[in-house]
Amino acid sequence: MFVNDTFGSGGRGPRHPMAVATALSLAAELTSSSTRDDDLTDKVVVYGRAGIPVYLLLDMQEEQATVFWTPSAKGYESHCTKPFEEKPTIPAPFGCILDPAGFHAPESRATAKPAP
Repeated sequence: MFVNDTFGSGGRGPRHPMAVATALSLAAELTSSSTRDDDLTDKVVVYGRAGIPVYLLLDMQEEQATVFWTPSAKGYESHCTKPFEEKPTIPAPFGCILDPAGFHAPESRATAKPAP
């Protein structure tokens, strides 16, 4: 597994991200308010152009999962978005169903309840 959350960090990511990406079968992101725009736009294009077969985006702010597949020069040719209550299919090479029902949007610190 390769985890790199430096995409939007002013170019401090890996020097050759495409070389690393070619070894991936799936890229997955959980959005945050600070990375959501990049996750929904730039990363779709970058991961698709890199040929990563599946990009799974868990949008924590909207509580929905988007699966992108069929990579192309423009990003991905296909995608499906479903709320967390539903179960999106992760296409080949995985061919499975994801159950994101346990995922929830983060509570703001002002409304978060302290642990018992």
